[in-house]
Parts: sequence; C-alpha cells; structure tokens
Amino acid sequence: NQNLSKLVNGVLRNIIRNLDNISYPQENKAEYLSIYYSHPEWLVERLLDDYGTSICEQFLIYNNQRPAVTLRVNNLKINRADLIKELENEGIECEINDLSPYAINITKLGKALDDTTAYKKGYFYIQNVASMLAVSILDPEPNEVVYDLCSGVGGKATHLAQYMMNQGTIHCYDIYEQKLNLLNRNAKRLGIDIITTHLQDILELDVKEVADKVLLDVPCSGLGVLNRRADLRWNKEPQHLTELTDLQIKLLVKASELVKNNGYLLYATCTINKAENEEIVNKFIKEFNNFELVGFKDNIAYFPLNKHDQLKAEQGMLTIFPGQYRTDGMFYALLKRKDAN
Repeated sequence: NQNLSKLVNGVLRNIIRNLDNISYPQENKAEYLSIYYSHPEWLVERLLDDYGTSICEQFLIYNNQRPAVTLRVNNLKINRADLIKELENEGIECEINDLSPYAINITKLGKALDDTTAYKKGYFYIQNVASMLAVSILDPEPNEVVYDLCSGVGGKATHLAQYMMNQGTIHCYDIYEQKLNLLNRNAKRLGIDIITTHLQDILELDVKEVADKVLLDVPCSGLGVLNRRADLRWNKEPQHLTELTDLQIKLLVKASELVKNNGYLLYATCTINKAENEEIVNKFIKEFNNFELVGFKDNIAYFPLNKHDQLKAEQGMLTIFPGQYRTDGMFYALLKRKDAN
C-alpha cells in the first residue's frame, strides 16, 4: 500500500530527526525498558522478576540486533580451514567462530549461501552455535542407536550423524511431512545415510527397540530466538508461556520410555522460560526416580562458559541466554536412566 508506506516513512523520518527529544518513563523500570527496547511490557516484567536487570537488558538488546549467520562444518566431507578457503573463493567473507570447533561466522555475503558450490556439495549446514551444543552434550558414539524426537528439518539430526561419523542408526520423528522431506534432502546433500524418518506423533509411538541416546527438542514459546522474527515478540501473550507445558511433560515422559538402562536423554528448548525448562525437568524427576540429572560440563569444555554456567552444567541443567555468548538462547537438561539392576 503506497499510502501506508509513505505514512510509515514519514513517521520514521520524524522520529530520527527528534531522537534527542523523545522522553521515556523514568519511574517504572519495566515500562522504560519496554518502550526503549520495543518489547511487550509484560515480557519485560517477567524477565526482570526471573533474572534481574542485567540479563533482561542483555536479552532485549540482542533481540534488536541482526541475527548472525553461522555455519556448521560438515566434517564428513571437509575441515574448517578448507571450507573457509572454498567460501572465500566464491566471494563469501568468513572467519573462524571462537565458540565452537565446528563453526564458521559469515561476515559478508557475496551471493546467497544456497547458491554456492560449497552448499551444493554438502560442505556445511546453517545453524546457530547454541543449537550445536545439543549434540556435544548428548555425546553419541558411532554405531549407537539414537532417537531424535520432534526432529523438524534436521539441524540436530544431521549433526548427530556427523558426530557419529555416519555410523549407527538415527530414527527421526515429526508430525509435519514437509519438515521430514526437507530433513531427507538435507541428509542427502550432506552425504548422510544413517537417518530414517518417521511421520508420526511420538505420543502414539509403540517401538520395541530402546535407544542408547534420545534427543527431545520440544515445541516451546521460542523466547530464545525472538531476534529471528521481528514480529514474534508482539504475537506473544502471557498465557503462551505456559500453554505448552502439559504437552512438554507428556513428550518427556514418552521419550523416557525409549531410553535403555544407563542410556541418556537430552531435553532441549529454545526458550529461557523456567516454566518450560527447569520446572518441567524437576517435575519429571520427582515423578520418575529411575532418571537422574548428570553433569555435562566436560562434554562442552570448548565452549567458554562462565563460572556460574559451569556449575549449572556440572549439575545437569544449563540455560544459554540470548546474547550472553553472542548466540541464540537455549536450555538443556541431560538425564540418565538408572540401571534397573
């Protein structure tokens, strides 16, 4: 709509001309932060209550920044140094990501990444470093049986396969056929052939084979990735932070049935909402005493956790806040099924 676009353009230009004259509310901290950083006030209030001013403001600042583009190197086909050379030869400026041995930062695009020869050859997968942590935490080994539940398009599934050197079995489940189709295309492009996809609701799953490792990346409120879509924060309401908790606990209980004795289950979300994270895991452990939290600090020793987060990782639950380590927000909890004997 040309008239609306002219109106918006005029309003924004007027704001730019008068930035120094804008007055912000000073007495109410939540109201001030809400207006200054353009976030719903109820969300700011929740973050201030849960985490305090410093983390809250860091969260708000990160959500207003352009998302970084990070690649996961496909170690089945190429090493990181050679991939950087390949991309630079195609006009893509990039650098080593200092948070992960598997990651590269894109600093300037000369063309669309999926138009590059490196992409078509399956040399990389676009993925945020915080999401890459999942596989290191779960630590699957070659020739193991692994379940990836709520797989989506396969970012973590294909990383599992890389970590296992494309040896073993990975079963991926999702309720959306188009996502599984894309997962299969991604796996083929990356040269991975140990993944089997299943179009099925895992709550109705009846399988006989238990797994060495299970990854459960549940549907959530997505507060850790609000910078990916500028409108998402305004489509959230307070009830959205709890409306998925019943489903999340049911999924966790079902996932636990697929874990063998002494096997591991990783519960993951892309939110920082305690009701979907710590509270879900604590509720599960209280009801199912045959599972226990296990520390995973050593599994991600390469990642520069601060002392507080190192302690959390040693205790088995970790929240990565958006912007804290220049990454998206994620939550991880590593559970182990106790030996029945």
